[in-house]
Amino acid sequence: MTRCCRVNAARCDFGLGISDFGLAIWEKKAALEKWMHKRYHPQQRNLFKSFKGGSWVPFFAMSVKTIKSKFSCLMRDLKGVINPAYLMGYIGHGMYRRSVRRTGLIGLAALAVSVLGRGLGLLPEFTVGKAAIVALIYGFATLFGGLGLKTISNMLMSERINIAEANNLNLLEDKKKSRLDFYLRRLYDSVFRFEAAVRYSDEEIQREDREIRKNVEEITKKLMSSLSEENLSFLGVTGLPTLVEHMSKCNPLKARQLECSWEGFRITANYALTHPLPATLEAEIIGFDLTLVEDWLDGACFDANDVKLVEQYKANSTIVLIKKQVGYGLLDKIWQSWKGFCHSFWFHNTFRSVAVGVGTQIRKLNRKVGRGYFKTEHLLWIHPDLDRSVEEKFGSEVLEELISRRKHLIQKIFSRKYGGAVELLRRIYRPKVELAIDLRKRFDCEYFLGELGGQSYLYDLERLSCSSPRIERERARVEQARENDALLMRYLKEQPGLLPEMNSLQRRAVKTALHLNLFHLRELLSEYFASPTDVGDKKERFQSGETIQRILSRTVADEARFSRTLVTLRTFWLLNWLEFDEYCRQVKEIAYADEDSFAAAE
Repeated sequence: MTRCCRVNAARCDFGLGISDFGLAIWEKKAALEKWMHKRYHPQQRNLFKSFKGGSWVPFFAMSVKTIKSKFSCLMRDLKGVINPAYLMGYIGHGMYRRSVRRTGLIGLAALAVSVLGRGLGLLPEFTVGKAAIVALIYGFATLFGGLGLKTISNMLMSERINIAEANNLNLLEDKKKSRLDFYLRRLYDSVFRFEAAVRYSDEEIQREDREIRKNVEEITKKLMSSLSEENLSFLGVTGLPTLVEHMSKCNPLKARQLECSWEGFRITANYALTHPLPATLEAEIIGFDLTLVEDWLDGACFDANDVKLVEQYKANSTIVLIKKQVGYGLLDKIWQSWKGFCHSFWFHNTFRSVAVGVGTQIRKLNRKVGRGYFKTEHLLWIHPDLDRSVEEKFGSEVLEELISRRKHLIQKIFSRKYGGAVELLRRIYRPKVELAIDLRKRFDCEYFLGELGGQSYLYDLERLSCSSPRIERERARVEQARENDALLMRYLKEQPGLLPEMNSLQRRAVKTALHLNLFHLRELLSEYFASPTDVGDKKERFQSGETIQRILSRTVADEARFSRTLVTLRTFWLLNWLEFDEYCRQVKEIAYADEDSFAAAE
């Protein structure tokens, strides 16, 4: 009976302890929620907000279904991209690379345990020699165990990866460059069209476009009487317009300044991207910077080494300065590291699996035809002339097998359906796109406020399929930013002659300074427009006005740096979206061309 009472008492104490713990957590909930709402990013507080108002039961009921669906999608994607042999090599590489350092740490720990254990009398038989033996056993196990795993992985995978890389996998950058005109059009429409609009009038843009077309027509007419079909054939062009277009790319349209029109931008950009010049000199000659684009074009499609945008985000000097200026802190760095890990995991595993599959299919196809004819581009680059050449050399049967193998290669890794392939690509590229969106929304006030037409922060959140509560919270922040912007415009209009003296670029720089809250400009504007109640308030308002004037003067003088930074940031944002869109298009072209769900999936 006594034992039963003790058990009941213990159970009672345990229950009271749990109740007290739950009560303490509940009392701290309001403070914790208030702290979480101060964070710039709301993603981490979505889970906590779901418990408000007693809604935790439907939250868990809904989450079970959501988690189950996401888990099955995750397992499907992992099945396609995770190769056991590669995973073995990855683990072995980690063991081998860290074996010496970890052996040293374990040796020091074992030595400390030995000395302290013998001194305190807890481990009298654990001598220094035994501690050294423990460290040596661990060192030999990790060193040779890791080396063994790497060797087995290399035997199973490296040969096929080497086959793909040695047979033009890295030359698929030419596939990317073959769509240069399309990329330049997207670049102009998304970035440089807005730069031209703030620098030039509509009349100037139209005049430049007319002049270019007039020059092309006049040159074409003059060449028609002097060049024959044989001359054009010798030059490798199909007609005079093509020849004139090639000739126009040999020189920038205007030196050291941005062109007004699309035709002018296309001529100068083609000159910059097709002539081998130092990047700094190239930017000085054409008047704008295309180094991010040139670097991105240097990466090969479907290659696990194509990490150009990741490198740019981490170490490009302009982007690093933007991060500092917008105030990236410790929590932001943790968030970036997590996003970077997610992207790296899916990207490297997916495209290494592609390389293994390409190596396997090349070996099988070359064994079938009896010679080393087939390369990576036969599997990953759909080109009518290339397929026609295969059919002429080996017949329609080999061509049909090639088409079947390339389709099987993509569907095995990505999905049997195009919608599943797009989901995997979203899993790969969404972390990168989110980082680019976050960086741009913090610096680019026009993008954040939605002043660039269909190009806006809220639209990007919808395109990423973000939750409705998050979009509504961000919409409220955008409305608050619009109120701050209206306050700035009111201040500029009240100052005699200040607003008319500013050009469009300077006004944009001032709005950017407000968006960044440089020198606490938002607080100063709020203080300036606060209702004065006494002499002290009037004096503070006068001092705030003088400070605002100094801040605006410094910002206007630094307008060129703001403009260069904006162009770089917008280009980086576009390249991240463009890379995702292009991979969707390419996998569709290779393996899902017969599906009608392309538009719906996009």
